[in-house]
Amino acid sequence: ALRELHLALLVGRAPWLAGFFFGYEGNQPVHQWFPGILSAMRKRLSLIGQELEYQTLVIDPGNYSAAIQADLKRLKLHWVGSLVGAWHPELFKIPVTEFHEVTLTNGTTIPAYRLPHQVFGEELTVVITINEQLRAGQLRGMNEAIAAAQAQLAALQAALATTRRPRKRAVVEREIARLLAHEHFHKLFRTEVKEIAGRLSL
Repeated sequence: ALRELHLALLVGRAPWLAGFFFGYEGNQPVHQWFPGILSAMRKRLSLIGQELEYQTLVIDPGNYSAAIQADLKRLKLHWVGSLVGAWHPELFKIPVTEFHEVTLTNGTTIPAYRLPHQVFGEELTVVITINEQLRAGQLRGMNEAIAAAQAQLAALQAALATTRRPRKRAVVEREIARLLAHEHFHKLFRTEVKEIAGRLSL
């Protein structure tokens, strides 16, 4: 039988030596195994003489949750996490004019805004940054997705206009819902199915 295995690995930034590794079964939710890894990682860091007050874990959005945040606090670990923007829409209302230019260690300057904010019921410090390269990539991806959806809707409209066998409204509406399943498309597209001369039309 095919089994999926995952490997958790803790390495130093230089010279990239492994300080901790942990194997676990795949196809499991992150919250089931991550707290155990945190505890084992904390013990390992202490064992090899690494002072925890100088260690900071970086948690990506896929691993960040209320349970993991509670475990990080319980284990007294420092961390930086990435938030899912859709969960904190109020942060998008902060005007760009309120941001300040910040110079990073590599010399790059970016706009940033710092504020206290409730994250999973706890007030934490949140830093919002604007990454122009990432934003350009996201806009490019969104424009491509919009163009693809428009082409698919046009193809559906053409099929409805030329088919010899009338299609049921419910079937067409399900097809439209499938084509516009993107999380933001309900804000960008407005469709209506009409019956004209015995045929359905968009």
